[in-house]
Amino acid sequence: MTDDKRTYIASLFPELELFEDDDLRQRVIDVWVRAMKKGGWDAIDEIPFTKAARTDATLISHVRTITRLAHSSASILNELHGYGIPLDWILTGALLHDVGKLLEYELVDGEYRICSDGKLVRHPITGAWLALEAGIPAGIVHTISNHSHEGDHVPRSQEGVIIHHMDFTHFEVVKARNRAEEAKK
Repeated sequence: MTDDKRTYIASLFPELELFEDDDLRQRVIDVWVRAMKKGGWDAIDEIPFTKAARTDATLISHVRTITRLAHSSASILNELHGYGIPLDWILTGALLHDVGKLLEYELVDGEYRICSDGKLVRHPITGAWLALEAGIPAGIVHTISNHSHEGDHVPRSQEGVIIHHMDFTHFEVVKARNRAEEAKK
């Protein structure tokens, strides 16, 4: 893996500094670098986080938001209820929950769109595949694979529940903001 890409990914996600387990942190960076290579991306900082709602939020700002929300939620649950949620697993699952979008999206004539393969195999599945390939523990891969609607009919781990709800919190807030803006017109 090129050091330039690894440095680039580390610069996009300051939340990587929250890890206690350096090996897991390095594997998270590996996954993003591999996804960039497999998806043919030179830069990923302008990719939208969703094509399903109008937003200026990028994939990177969304992933950072979910990571911080999930880490904070898990920390509070650990502090006040003693749940023992592994924070490095929360960080890994949150940082990687949407990495598969690098294989789901493409940039054509200056427009981001879902590619033909992305219409067949969505980002939770490709993200899980990328994570497995990099040696991410199966329990975290489970969280990545079922963070979206694909996981609605399987039991989610405590980490998975947190990441799933934080992900949809951001998405639903975006939709609510859009409705409020439309109502003002």
